[in-house]
Amino acid sequence: MSTTTAVSIHPYMKIHDGKMEEFHVIVQKFIDATRGEDGCMYYEFGYDGDEVHVRECYDNGDAALVHLGNVGALLQECATIADFTRLEVFGSEAEIAKLREPLAEFGAKFYTLESGIRR
Repeated sequence: MSTTTAVSIHPYMKIHDGKMEEFHVIVQKFIDATRGEDGCMYYEFGYDGDEVHVRECYDNGDAALVHLGNVGALLQECATIADFTRLEVFGSEAEIAKLREPLAEFGAKFYTLESGIRR
Protein backbone atom coordinates (compact mmCIF):
# COMPACT_ATOMS: atom_id res chain seq x y z
CA MET A 1 0.00 0.00 0.00
CA SER A 2 1.29 3.46 -0.91
CA THR A 3 1.82 5.89 1.96
CA THR A 4 2.21 9.02 -0.15
CA THR A 5 -0.21 11.90 0.25
CA ALA A 6 0.79 13.34 -3.14
CA VAL A 7 -1.87 13.62 -5.83
CA SER A 8 -1.10 13.91 -9.53
CA ILE A 9 -3.58 15.13 -12.12
CA HIS A 10 -3.19 14.44 -15.84
CA PRO A 11 -5.51 16.35 -18.19
CA TYR A 12 -5.39 15.66 -21.94
CA MET A 13 -6.76 18.17 -24.45
CA LYS A 14 -7.16 18.58 -28.18
CA ILE A 15 -6.79 22.19 -29.29
CA HIS A 16 -9.30 23.44 -31.86
CA ASP A 17 -7.98 24.17 -35.35
CA GLY A 18 -6.18 27.51 -35.56
CA LYS A 19 -6.33 28.10 -31.79
CA MET A 20 -2.84 27.01 -30.68
CA GLU A 21 -1.48 30.57 -30.40
CA GLU A 22 -4.47 31.55 -28.26
CA PHE A 23 -3.98 28.39 -26.19
CA HIS A 24 -0.36 29.36 -25.45
CA VAL A 25 -1.60 32.66 -24.02
CA ILE A 26 -3.97 30.78 -21.71
CA VAL A 27 -1.16 28.39 -20.71
CA GLN A 28 0.87 31.34 -19.46
CA LYS A 29 -2.14 32.45 -17.39
CA PHE A 30 -2.37 28.93 -15.92
CA ILE A 31 1.34 29.00 -15.05
CA ASP A 32 1.11 32.47 -13.51
CA ALA A 33 -1.90 31.44 -11.39
CA THR A 34 -0.15 28.27 -10.23
CA ARG A 35 3.33 29.68 -9.58
CA GLY A 36 2.52 30.88 -6.05
CA GLU A 37 0.81 27.69 -4.84
CA ASP A 38 2.88 26.26 -1.99
CA GLY A 39 1.49 22.75 -2.44
CA CYS A 40 2.32 22.45 -6.15
CA MET A 41 5.23 20.07 -6.77
CA TYR A 42 5.25 20.45 -10.57
CA TYR A 43 3.07 21.78 -13.34
CA GLU A 44 4.11 21.10 -16.94
CA PHE A 45 2.56 21.19 -20.42
CA GLY A 46 3.62 18.73 -23.13
CA TYR A 47 2.64 18.93 -26.80
CA ASP A 48 2.19 16.50 -29.69
CA GLY A 49 0.82 18.61 -32.52
CA ASP A 50 -2.62 19.82 -31.43
CA GLU A 51 -2.78 17.43 -28.47
CA VAL A 52 -1.70 18.66 -25.05
CA HIS A 53 -0.95 16.73 -21.87
CA VAL A 54 -0.56 18.48 -18.52
CA ARG A 55 1.50 16.82 -15.78
CA GLU A 56 0.73 18.30 -12.40
CA CYS A 57 1.39 17.09 -8.88
CA TYR A 58 0.39 18.42 -5.47
CA ASP A 59 1.42 17.65 -1.90
CA ASN A 60 -2.08 16.31 -1.19
CA GLY A 61 -5.73 16.53 -2.17
CA ASP A 62 -6.19 19.80 -0.30
CA ALA A 63 -3.39 21.45 -2.30
CA ALA A 64 -5.00 20.15 -5.51
CA LEU A 65 -8.30 21.73 -4.41
CA VAL A 66 -6.53 25.05 -3.87
CA HIS A 67 -5.19 24.79 -7.41
CA LEU A 68 -8.62 24.02 -8.85
CA GLY A 69 -9.96 27.10 -7.07
CA ASN A 70 -7.17 29.23 -8.53
CA VAL A 71 -7.67 28.10 -12.13
CA GLY A 72 -11.44 27.52 -12.30
CA ALA A 73 -12.14 30.51 -14.56
CA LEU A 74 -9.16 29.59 -16.75
CA LEU A 75 -10.52 26.06 -17.21
CA GLN A 76 -13.73 27.57 -18.55
CA GLU A 77 -11.77 29.87 -20.86
CA CYS A 78 -9.68 26.94 -22.06
CA ALA A 79 -12.81 24.91 -22.83
CA THR A 80 -13.78 27.48 -25.49
CA ILE A 81 -10.73 26.58 -27.62
CA ALA A 82 -9.92 23.02 -26.56
CA ASP A 83 -11.72 19.76 -25.89
CA PHE A 84 -10.82 17.90 -22.71
CA THR A 85 -10.37 14.34 -23.99
CA ARG A 86 -9.22 12.56 -20.82
CA LEU A 87 -8.50 13.31 -17.18
CA GLU A 88 -6.61 10.93 -14.88
CA VAL A 89 -6.02 11.40 -11.17
CA PHE A 90 -3.55 9.34 -9.12
CA GLY A 91 -3.20 9.21 -5.33
CA SER A 92 -4.15 7.39 -2.16
CA GLU A 93 -7.87 6.77 -1.77
CA ALA A 94 -8.05 9.24 1.12
CA GLU A 95 -6.57 12.04 -0.99
CA ILE A 96 -8.34 11.40 -4.29
CA ALA A 97 -11.65 11.13 -2.44
CA LYS A 98 -11.37 14.90 -1.92
CA LEU A 99 -11.29 15.38 -5.71
CA ARG A 100 -14.00 13.00 -6.90
CA GLU A 101 -16.87 15.48 -6.68
CA PRO A 102 -15.00 18.60 -7.91
CA LEU A 103 -13.67 16.72 -10.96
CA ALA A 104 -16.83 14.74 -11.76
CA GLU A 105 -17.91 17.21 -14.45
CA PHE A 106 -14.68 16.44 -16.36
CA GLY A 107 -15.30 12.69 -16.38
CA ALA A 108 -12.14 12.03 -14.37
CA LYS A 109 -10.81 8.52 -14.00
CA PHE A 110 -9.31 7.91 -10.55
CA TYR A 111 -6.41 5.54 -9.92
CA THR A 112 -5.66 4.51 -6.35
CA LEU A 113 -1.93 4.11 -5.78
CA GLU A 114 -1.02 0.81 -4.12
CA SER A 115 2.65 0.20 -4.88
CA GLY A 116 5.80 1.76 -6.31
CA ILE A 117 8.84 3.76 -5.29
CA ARG A 118 9.24 7.44 -4.55
CA ARG A 119 12.40 9.38 -3.87
